[in-house]
Amino acid sequence: MTRASESVSGGSNLSAAKPAWSTRVASFTTRTLLVLAGLGLLAGFFMPWVSLEAMRLSGFALVINSGQAIDALAGGNSVLLIAIPILAVALIASALFMPRLSIWLGLITGSAIILYGIVTLMRFFLGMTGAGMWLTVAASLLALVVGLIASGRSSRR
Repeated sequence: MTRASESVSGGSNLSAAKPAWSTRVASFTTRTLLVLAGLGLLAGFFMPWVSLEAMRLSGFALVINSGQAIDALAGGNSVLLIAIPILAVALIASALFMPRLSIWLGLITGSAIILYGIVTLMRFFLGMTGAGMWLTVAASLLALVVGLIASGRSSRR
């Protein structure tokens, strides 16, 4: 078989066996970034999250301690925080040994932790603010919207 016929017939099986260089680099980069994300989650879990007067609490401290203040800070579900190091280790392991799974695990891990954080922050914020702040925020938004609409109308004239 000549080289011309190899190129017409699809060439050797070598090109089919190896993914393109750019695909391998992208896969390596993705895996490396997911390992870094897992390491960051793991390290961050044990670093301070909250500072209250003389007390500094990590994610780990929020899990092992209890009380009304801890429940207010952790959203009442401090036991769920233990999922962070578990998901971190799973993310690292999957990035090293199961790269296809690691992409989905990264999406699930990131989404779940961010959603939990947003809900906890909103509950904390809503629990500490009064009607006066909400009226001020609503009135400010009304002033902003009316100003934007009015400025848009005046620029068209």
